[in-house]
Amino acid sequence: DCLQGCPEGFECLDMPLAAGGTALQCVPDEGTECSCNSLAVASGAKTSCYIENEHGQCVGQRQCTDSGLTACDAQFPTEEFCDAADNDCDGKVDEELGETACGLGECEHAVPNCIGGVPGECDPMEGASVEACNGKDDDCDGSIDEEFDDVNQDGVADCMTEDDDGDGVADGADNCPKVANPDQANFDYDSQGDACDPDDDNDQTPDDADCAPFNGAIHPGAEEKCNGVDDDCDTEVDENLGSSACGKGACQHTSPNCLDGVPKTCDPMEGASEEICDGNDNDCNGVKDDGFSDLDKDGQADCVDSDDDADNVIDEKDNCPSVPNSDQADGDDDKFGDACDDDDDNDGENDLTDCQPKNPAVSHLAKEACNGIDDDCDSEVDEKGATGCQSYLLDLDQDGFGVEGQTKCLCAPEELYTAFVSGDCKPLDENVHPGAQEVCDGLDNDCNKKTDELFPDLDSDGKADCVDTDDDNDGVPDTSDNCPTVPNPDQADFDKDKDGNACDPDDDNDGSADAKDCAPFDATVFPGAAESCDGKDNDCDGATDEELGSTTCGKGICSHTVANCVGGKIQTCDPLEGAAPDTCDGKDNDCDGATDEELGSTTCGKGVCEHTVANCIGGKPQTCDPLEGAAAEICDGLDNDCQGDVDELWPTGKPCELGKGECHAVGIWVCDGTKLDVLCDAKEGKPVDETCDGKDNDCDGVVDDGLGQITCGLGPCEHSVEACLGGKEP
Repeated sequence: DCLQGCPEGFECLDMPLAAGGTALQCVPDEGTECSCNSLAVASGAKTSCYIENEHGQCVGQRQCTDSGLTACDAQFPTEEFCDAADNDCDGKVDEELGETACGLGECEHAVPNCIGGVPGECDPMEGASVEACNGKDDDCDGSIDEEFDDVNQDGVADCMTEDDDGDGVADGADNCPKVANPDQANFDYDSQGDACDPDDDNDQTPDDADCAPFNGAIHPGAEEKCNGVDDDCDTEVDENLGSSACGKGACQHTSPNCLDGVPKTCDPMEGASEEICDGNDNDCNGVKDDGFSDLDKDGQADCVDSDDDADNVIDEKDNCPSVPNSDQADGDDDKFGDACDDDDDNDGENDLTDCQPKNPAVSHLAKEACNGIDDDCDSEVDEKGATGCQSYLLDLDQDGFGVEGQTKCLCAPEELYTAFVSGDCKPLDENVHPGAQEVCDGLDNDCNKKTDELFPDLDSDGKADCVDTDDDNDGVPDTSDNCPTVPNPDQADFDKDKDGNACDPDDDNDGSADAKDCAPFDATVFPGAAESCDGKDNDCDGATDEELGSTTCGKGICSHTVANCVGGKIQTCDPLEGAAPDTCDGKDNDCDGATDEELGSTTCGKGVCEHTVANCIGGKPQTCDPLEGAAAEICDGLDNDCQGDVDELWPTGKPCELGKGECHAVGIWVCDGTKLDVLCDAKEGKPVDETCDGKDNDCDGVVDDGLGQITCGLGPCEHSVEACLGGKEP
């Protein structure tokens, strides 16, 4: 009881009693520890204590023993970590450990860092799926719709916008939906705007090869025109347009067809002047010295021509300078050449009327004779009645036989008077005359008063067949009779070849004579014909539809052979006859040429047992064993026993701690080198000598221990206290 006050160095505090309850007692000031008397030791008295540091304050007890108060058994405060314990002694478990956010896009979420004393793990791919074009990051890679087109690179895929190129024009109305062109310019008015049209002027030349992509008249291969423009895109302007020649005489010259981009016409009168007699075409009309006389019409006016009559004799030596006479003939030696002499042959008739002025035997004064000459100049040669003429008969058909009594005396045969022999019985038919060959024409060709006497008469009707209109007398005129020499009034003609059956050696026109044809009225049947599937003996060998072979088709179980012809009908081989879905039996059930294909595979097993097995091998179904490769679990970070858990026999990854006091360290359990046990990877501190600082420096689990006691006081006040109390020296 301290109601009367406490001695110096003590204070009055409400202290717990060993029997329970509390009472006011004098206790040493702070830093002074009371010793345990025998009563306190006997009653097992205890006092409260705490250990405090930057992490918190943990409360404990100290008990009186024969050796004094025990060390404070309070928990050593540490930073809170995930172990389902109150590490910092604040009354809360695993508090304020926060959460971890992870994932991108549709996977973005947060997970508490501690759940039920176990560290939480945030899976960044939780919720991931195949990327779809929907404005979301489905595959959680940080990109939205990245596998889809984004023409205008605005970060929004084309599938999520109505204006792919971002030009302000909706795709449905945009003539270049993938290329920005807000003006919608379309030079050639086709369905594509200029921004995406490979040929803006629609001249069949791509813009990148067109030197004028907005001018349809200009492109490689275009015709070059005279317009000052490079029409054909060869970097040359108005090239190869040539030049034109024009003009005559003094005006003859050449002018370019194009000059400075303007078509130019050659002026044929450029340089013309008044014509003068100088041997030139001064007025450019194509005629030299026109208007001046040119006797010999040689293009040289007489004023400049040294040979006016062009007879190669110069005028000053020419005996007829105005009349061509290169031989200078002068038959009568009168120094006037015959060409200009009035009577060259001196026959008494002027050359102007003499038909042969150089032949003295011919003139109007001479008598006509049979000599091939017009002796009397009457324009007739050897005319009728001339001296020396003969008598000729009239032969109208010119067959060499004339008409009796009709003659002319001529120097030679004339017109129709050519025959010397008479007796023509048909004077207007050249094929009818005495001695002519008799022909079958209904006439007396040889004038013997008999008609067609040498030719046959098939029907003996008195008319030779050659003139009989119905030789076989079957009532059908020869001109329309398909068998004119064989009676066949019905005119039957099976093969329509215009030869009637009665006289056609090959009635079905199959190239085989009826006598050798086993079916003369069937063009598909004859010796040598190719046998076909029709139920007939096409080749006349006595067999029907023979040797037409068979066809093999199909693969796998569908492989079979079918006769090409059965019962006169063509057969077809179905390559899929018998086909069925493929099963694992070593056969090609679906008849596609492959065996047991596309039967897939099965993946099974967990951990090291995870593997894939083909469902069918060698025609036998396969089973995937989920425990293939399983072994006893060892500590190696793998699921060795294939049960779905890794190192489940050991607490790997869970928190652990080593050391006490200042050597205390926190880590996690990891597999050791034996793979059969675990070890804590915490890095334990090193112990040092204990000092009075409220810490367990020597790491023996006791704070400020082994520092001894201090004894003080005299008489009844003599007592001992710990040399360090609460981390402080007394």
